[in-house]
Amino acid sequence: MQKLKKILNILFTLLFVAGMGAVIFLTTQKLEQKNSVAPTVPQITPKAAEPACTLTFALGPTPTPTATPTPTPTPGGSNNVPECTKLTANPNSGSSSPLTVEFTCTGRDSDGKILAAEFSFGDGNTKVVEKDVGSPGSISSTYTFTRGGTFGASCRVRDNNGTYSTTPDVCKVSIPIGTGPTPTPAPYCGTTCSTSTDCTSGMLCSNGVCRNPSCPTSTNCLCVTPTEAPVPKIPVSGTGAVLGASVVGSGLLLLLIGLVW
Repeated sequence: MQKLKKILNILFTLLFVAGMGAVIFLTTQKLEQKNSVAPTVPQITPKAAEPACTLTFALGPTPTPTATPTPTPTPGGSNNVPECTKLTANPNSGSSSPLTVEFTCTGRDSDGKILAAEFSFGDGNTKVVEKDVGSPGSISSTYTFTRGGTFGASCRVRDNNGTYSTTPDVCKVSIPIGTGPTPTPAPYCGTTCSTSTDCTSGMLCSNGVCRNPSCPTSTNCLCVTPTEAPVPKIPVSGTGAVLGASVVGSGLLLLLIGLVW
C-alpha cells in the first residue's frame, strides 16, 4: 500500500513538471518571434502646393494732401426791430373784482415774423405767449385781476431773431376795476338829540339820545331776538302689539329655563 502511494506521488510530480516545461517552452518561442507588429504606413512624397491666389502691388511715394481753404463768413444784414402796433382789452373796465380780461397784442416785422408777445398786467405780473403769427400778426392772452384798482397793462412783440419791440402808447391800456358797492353803515347810537330829526334816518330820539325804535333800551342799536329753547321730545312707549310680543317672549324664555332646571 505504501508502495502504491509513492508511485502515485511520483506520477503526479512528473506530470506537473512536464506541464510546466511545456508552458515555459511555448512562452520562450513566442518571445523570440522577429516579425514586425507595427501597421503598414503608406509613404507620401511631400511637394509644394500652388498658391491659392496671387497679390501684386507696387510701392510708390505717398501723395501729399492738399489743404482745404477755410471759407470766409459773409457778413449778414442788420436785423430790423419789430414794431408793436396795438393792444386791446376786453372788457376794459369792471365794477368789481375778480375780473377776467382778454388782451390782444398786435405787431409786425419788416424783415421777419412775430413769434411771441410779452404782456405786463400792471399788478406786477407778466406773461410771455409764444406763437408764430407771421407779420403782421396778433397774439392773445387772458388774465384775471383779483383786486380792485386801476392797472396799466402793456405789451411788446418779439421777432424770429429774438429781438423785442418797444412799448409805444398804442400798446398800453388802463383797466379800472371798482371795489364793489359801499356797505351801508350801521345806525349810530348815543348821539344827543332834541327831536328824532337830529338822529340818523330811521332812528328815534329817546330821552335825549338817539336809539333804535325797535329796541330803545339797546345802546348799540342792535336788537337781539331771543331764540326759544327747543322743547325736548318725550320718547313714546311701544304699541300694544309690541308690548304683547315682549311679554309672550319673556314667558316662553322663563318656561324653557324651568324645564331645563
